[in-house]
Amino acid sequence: MQSSDLVSSFGEIARAKDIERDALQLIVEDVFRAMIEKRYGADEGFEIIFNPDEGDIQIIHVREVVADWDLEDPVTQVEVSDAKEIDEFFEVGEEVPTELEVEDFGRRAVMTGQQTLQQKIRDIEKEQRFTRRAAATCFS
Repeated sequence: MQSSDLVSSFGEIARAKDIERDALQLIVEDVFRAMIEKRYGADEGFEIIFNPDEGDIQIIHVREVVADWDLEDPVTQVEVSDAKEIDEFFEVGEEVPTELEVEDFGRRAVMTGQQTLQQKIRDIEKEQRFTRRAAATCFS
């Protein structure tokens, strides 16, 4: 699935459920954080950039370059030899950003994202019902 298709789907859900744009952005970030945690075990070193106007989602994985054989955490670090395959000028201590595609996550992570999305929408719907009831009570 292309990220533009995904953004379009999120937009349709938001309109159908009367979810505000800011809330949608938080939901999308939470969904992708859940997917990242499912796949990588942690979400440190990941940046999620969501632009609903352009229909774009970027997931940037930032890792620190370490000396070969000094790799302690593959989620937050990359060996210098692997970094040099990306760009020959990377040196130990620098940060290597790489962009992930939605397709990179796999089926299990996407299912986790879907469950997170459904739960977040249910939470917002509950909050909207509560707010409407409270408003109706105040004006009665």
